[in-house]
Amino acid sequence: MNNIEDSIIKKMSASKTPTNADIEAWGKIAEEVIIEFLHIISGMRVRHATPEEDSGKHMIVKDAAIDAVGYLDEIPAIGFQITTAISKGAREEKTRDLMARPFIRLPEMTPKDTAIPRVIVFVDREEIIGYISDHDLKKHPRIIDQVVESNINSLKLDLMKTKNPREQELIEKLMLVFTRGKTQIQL
Repeated sequence: MNNIEDSIIKKMSASKTPTNADIEAWGKIAEEVIIEFLHIISGMRVRHATPEEDSGKHMIVKDAAIDAVGYLDEIPAIGFQITTAISKGAREEKTRDLMARPFIRLPEMTPKDTAIPRVIVFVDREEIIGYISDHDLKKHPRIIDQVVESNINSLKLDLMKTKNPREQELIEKLMLVFTRGKTQIQL
């Protein structure tokens, strides 16, 4: 862990009311942790979202669309929005946004490609701090639960919003990937 991240963690941990810069810094740290976690899941490759995908201005209309993209068999399969938001209102707003925009298309996709589901991964800051101190996921069962449950719950919401058989099939495959991934990690 570099000194900048250590100082951010100490400052934010001591602060009762984080600034926007603190929240943004936590978001970046959480993204790194969750992407590292997602790489452990068998068969999934994950990358950071491009600035265009993260802003979402051209393809999704609303800002802050996704933070990372997951691939299955080298094909885009899922868009992750990662958050450490602790406010009930902020979490509800993100969930409403997911319900309004459950699927996305990436610039790399062709018109023939199936739109991919978007998910929100909620994770507690305390879990991120613990993981940064010790990267052994088996010592952090709560972060495993939060990541897997967030993905599966978001995918269930996405499934309710589609009648497209290809989108439904992809969602069911992803739910199986996360369920199996959780089991692999806990062994």
